[in-house]
Amino acid sequence: RSRQLGSFFSRLKYAINKCEVVHVQFAIGNFGYMGIGFIPLYGYLWLKRKIILTTVHEIPVINHTTIKDYLARKYLDFIYNLILLLSDKLIVHNEYSTEYFLPKKTAGKLVIIPHGMMKMNEAVIRQHDPSKQEKIGFFGFVNENKGIHRIIQAMPHLPNVEFSIAGTP
Repeated sequence: RSRQLGSFFSRLKYAINKCEVVHVQFAIGNFGYMGIGFIPLYGYLWLKRKIILTTVHEIPVINHTTIKDYLARKYLDFIYNLILLLSDKLIVHNEYSTEYFLPKKTAGKLVIIPHGMMKMNEAVIRQHDPSKQEKIGFFGFVNENKGIHRIIQAMPHLPNVEFSIAGTP
């Protein structure tokens, strides 16, 4: 939250000074009003010459129906272009984000790691050893793009598997 950003950045600076690589989980709402807090963070990382990996979880879909939408899209484009410029690697999780960044000059920076599976994989179910206690963990925002419903559909076929969810809708 924006009134806690000062404290957040002072703790962050302390941690940044002790590492070589920083992996930022970027969601615009995590950086204060309209994501403005990302600017001092990335500026500091760049000045300290840290390796920056950024995961962009969701790019908001904005239709150009109003002037406000048009301005919001321009602002978001500015943010994402700056993140792309300053990041050594940029990780995306879905088709929309991939299509958004591919036309840009990514210079080998773009890494695509899809959320979940698009369909239940029968080979994975066949490889399951029912005599072993296995765990599947999920952490983060719960939504269909991450394929969590596929895990739930597979659970009846995976005896002796514990599925834990730590997240919010």
